Amino acid sequence: VVLAIIIGFLIFKITEKTFQSRMAGIISIILYSAHAELAFTFAFALREIGFFAFFLLLFIYCLMEGKLDPRRIILAAAIAALSALTRPTGMLLFGVLGLWIFYCSWKEKIKFFTMIKKFAIPAGLTFLLLVSPWLVYESYVLDSVVVTTSTTSGTNLLTGNNPVTERIYPLLDMDI
Repeated sequence: VVLAIIIGFLIFKITEKTFQSRMAGIISIILYSAHAELAFTFAFALREIGFFAFFLLLFIYCLMEGKLDPRRIILAAAIAALSALTRPTGMLLFGVLGLWIFYCSWKEKIKFFTMIKKFAIPAGLTFLLLVSPWLVYESYVLDSVVVTTSTTSGTNLLTGNNPVTERIYPLLDMDI
């Protein structure tokens, strides 16, 4: 319940900052509160979805300033790493962070090597330092095999966009 309230507050702040209107933030909170499936999911079903939503919204809120700040970049990389440890799709936030760093450095006319040294390398090291212990533990201590960040290997994409998947792969029995 506390996490759902924090998520609602982050939605309010992001909407308020985006539209520069307190009323837009209030409307977004009303819509968030009325979403019954989210409330059920956060309360009873998949708790990691709540954590992932929290990290995703915190990542967005962290980068909303639009200015490059080394502390903010390291914080965003740490949030992206925690998100990647929560759900496999959280790994994509690191790519978003990289694109955001390149875009902001281009907008502020920062030289390429300065941008790499000041922002990209610290972000990459932060992300790597937070994600690698889990991957090393999973890979070598438990299984002695390399563990990918997703266990479905694109099966969700295949079955969701291909209506004849059951005929192509009749033995594919996954709870997706």
